[in-house]
Amino acid sequence: MLVSNLNQTAATGTPYPLSAARAQGFTTGSNPAGYVLTNIEVALSVTGTLAAADVATIRAELWSAVASGDRAGLPNAKLADLTVPSNVETGTIAFAAPSDTTLSKETTYHLVLYSNNSGGLSNLGLTYTLSTSETGESGWTIANKYSSAPTPVPTASSLSESTFEQPARIRVNGTVVVPATLTLSVANATVAENVGDVTVTATLDEAAGTGGVGVTLAAGSAS
Repeated sequence: MLVSNLNQTAATGTPYPLSAARAQGFTTGSNPAGYVLTNIEVALSVTGTLAAADVATIRAELWSAVASGDRAGLPNAKLADLTVPSNVETGTIAFAAPSDTTLSKETTYHLVLYSNNSGGLSNLGLTYTLSTSETGESGWTIANKYSSAPTPVPTASSLSESTFEQPARIRVNGTVVVPATLTLSVANATVAENVGDVTVTATLDEAAGTGGVGVTLAAGSAS
């Protein structure tokens, strides 16, 4: 788990219905190598049941955030499609990310959830909380306000931030990327004093992972 507010009490008001697009932002921590996203869970409420045809209209997406200006922090553009499970009912539903979906450090992202049905899905809603607290990895936060669009299918310009601090209840799951470290130990490699710059080339047997490879060099006196 990277960050979650699912342990916060759900508000008793009507859940945010998917008759309009909904977005909930979150910001990553400071780990230099970033994070790998596994899935995002959302606490949903269904009135009655959702037919398979209704579930097929649900879209869950990972979006970036606007970097600056009047709309800074609001949803900007889709980065990835998340997998919608075949059965959606009241409870915590996980939307899986594509493999190797990486999140950069200290960056805001949004879960965007909507139905591409012309009228949306008024009987499916996101539960929310009146609390602005969350738990998770160091530096991770969940935005205090959600965003919504006046139409079922969102665009960046149509998504606007709520005036109320009532975030949707979500849990972002994934792993902290720990860079692999390569330490070279070379016997009898000597360099004359005052030779200037020295170039050391490390050749790997296979491609580096998403976290990259760190090379540590240590200088010692000649024997």
